[in-house]
Amino acid sequence: MPEIKIKLTDFEVKLLEHKYPDVTDYATAIVRGRIDHYADNLVDRLLKSAIEATSKEPMPMNTESIINLMFNEDGYLNAVERQAVLDEAQPAQQPEGPFPGLIV
Repeated sequence: MPEIKIKLTDFEVKLLEHKYPDVTDYATAIVRGRIDHYADNLVDRLLKSAIEATSKEPMPMNTESIINLMFNEDGYLNAVERQAVLDEAQPAQQPEGPFPGLIV
């Protein structure tokens, strides 16, 4: 299982410890809450899309299975991959003026 590490300054830790007895538990709860929120929103959109498509395919009944349908689709791109596609589609901007690259 991947592990996420967060670097905080001593001041930031002290600030959080003023309010929360265990900073690690607090950070974990915040991240899990955001994951749950995003998963709920994504499932809502996927179910709406499936209903509108009037697909004859059976729809799984749990969050992870529903989201995995999207992850397993041909052509699925995660956020980094989608951004790379957008970046490739954007033409490179050429500097203008008599002194390109000169910052005034």
